[in-house]
Amino acid sequence: MNLINRQRAMINYSLFIKHFSNTANQNEKTEFDQWLRSSEDNRNYYSEMRKLWNEGRLLEHYQLFNKVVLYKYMQESK
Repeated sequence: MNLINRQRAMINYSLFIKHFSNTANQNEKTEFDQWLRSSEDNRNYYSEMRKLWNEGRLLEHYQLFNKVVLYKYMQESK
């Protein structure tokens, strides 16, 4: 999956955590389900995130991804 798709998936990142921890409200569950059904890329990304969650590394991945996005943004802003 390319960076653009990962950034699009990133919009739903908090929903991943809520989904996996069973803390999403009904609206969040509906939004997540719609996102998941909307493309094969999203389902593949979900599988990657599920694996990270099961390994206890999802938050680590999230922090690293944010650093990469921030770095790219800062480079583009120069």
